[in-house]
Amino acid sequence: MTGGQTCALPISNHQASKIYGYKYEELVNLSGKDIIHPDYYHLFEKFIHDVAKTNEFHAESVDVRKDGTLINTEVKGAPINIKGKPHLLAVIRDITQQKQAEEALRQSEKKFRDLFNEDLTGNFVSTPDGKLILCNPAYANIMGFDSANEMLKTKTQTFYKNIEDRNEIIKKIKENRKLINYEYPLIRKDGKEITVLANILGEFDEKEKLILLKGYLIDISDRKKAELELTKATRLYAVLSNINQMIVRVRDKQTIFEETCRIAVENGKFKMAWIGLVDEKLNRVVSIASAGFEEDYLDTINIDLNDVELSNGPTGHTVKLGTPFVVNEVSKQPEMGPWKEKASKLGYHSSAAFPIIADGKTIAILNLYAGETFFFDDKEVKLLDELVQDISYAIDFINSETERKISEQELRKLSTAITQSPAAIVITNTQGAIEYVNPKFSEITGYSFAEVKGKNPRILKGTENSKIFFKSLWETIVVGKMWKGVFKNKKKNNS
Repeated sequence: MTGGQTCALPISNHQASKIYGYKYEELVNLSGKDIIHPDYYHLFEKFIHDVAKTNEFHAESVDVRKDGTLINTEVKGAPINIKGKPHLLAVIRDITQQKQAEEALRQSEKKFRDLFNEDLTGNFVSTPDGKLILCNPAYANIMGFDSANEMLKTKTQTFYKNIEDRNEIIKKIKENRKLINYEYPLIRKDGKEITVLANILGEFDEKEKLILLKGYLIDISDRKKAELELTKATRLYAVLSNINQMIVRVRDKQTIFEETCRIAVENGKFKMAWIGLVDEKLNRVVSIASAGFEEDYLDTINIDLNDVELSNGPTGHTVKLGTPFVVNEVSKQPEMGPWKEKASKLGYHSSAAFPIIADGKTIAILNLYAGETFFFDDKEVKLLDELVQDISYAIDFINSETERKISEQELRKLSTAITQSPAAIVITNTQGAIEYVNPKFSEITGYSFAEVKGKNPRILKGTENSKIFFKSLWETIVVGKMWKGVFKNKKKNNS
């Protein structure tokens, strides 16, 4: 209680003495300004003003105890008459602990806000229908927004690539009350696809109805890309290794083609692989080997190299240019022309064609189809092109081996014909030294092969063949022409 305009404290209770640390006798001899901090002296004028105007006063103050410590107080006031004189009644409550608790709460909330806003993961709170209640800058950044405030104006379901993912998330949270390490694709504001990892807790009301989703997202696109690259590399190296092992063993072209397709699908995990042979007579590409899921795709495909549209696809380009041709978005690239719709339906989202070259020309095309878009980057194309070069080398080797065997067969036939000939046959080098004679020669002349080997046929020379005769013979045959004539030779016994 303060006395009038003087701010004296003529009356106080024992609780006031306890609050301020004074004895009752000390306190009643003080003025209000003795127990209030100077920064709050203005409250005296406000006290008088408010009471005069509204008959009540309410404020918070910082007061000073006898020992000098500061305390927070709540002051409520009203006018009162004591013995006919106007006084002001002040009811004071020590709220120091309350203020400390409030400050601690503010600091805690600030720490939480700072942690929430500065966290590198995308934190959010949303309703089950997708309305964002709270999100941090990292969440907005992940989704391609400039600020959290801008992000809060949108609904989360607009960013799902597959709405089924959102339905599955809600279902799992309702069943398990949480979702742990769930990966799914989202579409950013700028249209870019990303992959996120989500951890979400569900908040339920007293009727166990899901009312809030609280969680965080991590953009794992780079990690998923690295995992995909590793998987692709593993698949491709398995294809390279197994096909190279196969072409070392196999010496049949058709088997090589069929095994190449099988390995590409089984080890490379391609959706489909086929090899088309270039038919030079019909000027078209005809499928001769395939593997994988294709339904009747190859039955209806028509690669006519005489037709502008039908020869403009990957296979046609590869035949004409002799270089690999890649289509990384089957559904969008115009080169897929008449095959686009069916290829997309079968899950062929990217394809590549590689030339198999033998004897310096493209004889066949290896076509590979992947279930992912943009599967064939420069690294994959280079590896696969090297693989096809190995296949080409194997085909060249088989062709040369086939030609060698044919030549050997022809040579054996010729050797048999010479050996069994009814005529005497002599083979010499260009200097005239005998290198071979057949059995008939030995029968007619009486000389064995051993006796005449390395000698000049002149050992058979008779007296009736002149030097001019033999000169004409040699001048004719050394220039690669055929000579005909009649020899009169002598046998070993001079007959």
